[in-house]
Amino acid sequence: MGNHVEHLGDKMRRLPFFSIIRFSCVLLFRYTNHNLQMKKLLFPKWSAVMLIVAAMSCQPPPACPDLVVNSVIAYGASGNVMPYGVAIKNIGTAVANINGTNNRVYWQAWLSMDGVTRSIAACGSSFDQPLGVNQITWVRIDCTFPANLDFRSYRSLIVDLYAGESNTLGECNTSNNSFVRTPLPL
Repeated sequence: MGNHVEHLGDKMRRLPFFSIIRFSCVLLFRYTNHNLQMKKLLFPKWSAVMLIVAAMSCQPPPACPDLVVNSVIAYGASGNVMPYGVAIKNIGTAVANINGTNNRVYWQAWLSMDGVTRSIAACGSSFDQPLGVNQITWVRIDCTFPANLDFRSYRSLIVDLYAGESNTLGECNTSNNSFVRTPLPL
């Protein structure tokens, strides 16, 4: 049996990701059906639950976009102006249908003293062109701050991404929409 399992493992390593899931589901269903027959008299409810769990866990995830701030480049301050650039990438499994009406993508940058607390709002911007899977868009902004602001008091630039009004874009994951750029170049 040990050689048989190792042989199956070798085959699974060569299969694409979704084939591995399908293969695992087939093995799980076979195991569940076997248990259903073996434990029919002792645990009929447990076997039925196992079959339902197997069926639910083998459904492919829905295709959806997932936008992230891929990188932030802060170029250093010149007087009270700090230019910075933001790269936004779609790491999801579907096109992000961004448009100028209700699915516009916005971001807001913040100066931060500790890399967590958003202290002073920097300039933000938006864009409204679709992003394909693994596609990146890049925007540079020259942000003007009050003349008396001391940039040396801040160590990070935090960028928060907002994808559509109330997530009308249908992102898979909105918890990955912030990026912290540390240290803040001066």
